[in-house]
Amino acid sequence: MNWKSQSGVEKHLYIRPRSIIIASGEARYAWFHSISPRKIDKVEGDFEFRRRRVSLTFRRSKPEPCTCNFKFFCNS
Repeated sequence: MNWKSQSGVEKHLYIRPRSIIIASGEARYAWFHSISPRKIDKVEGDFEFRRRRVSLTFRRSKPEPCTCNFKFFCNS
């Protein structure tokens, strides 16, 4: 998984099968995330073939105005 901040900082994270990611705070609101479309990943010197992936996203949306530290990114 690729993460990129508004300031251009990039981080790359290998997520093992059957893992879960819970993003909150700055990671949730101020970083973009994506998964590169490739079939093989190099992890710690070994090659990992990608398999079928299922992604589920759950979000809560509040009807009242945002009061968090990331008002520009908030989706309330």
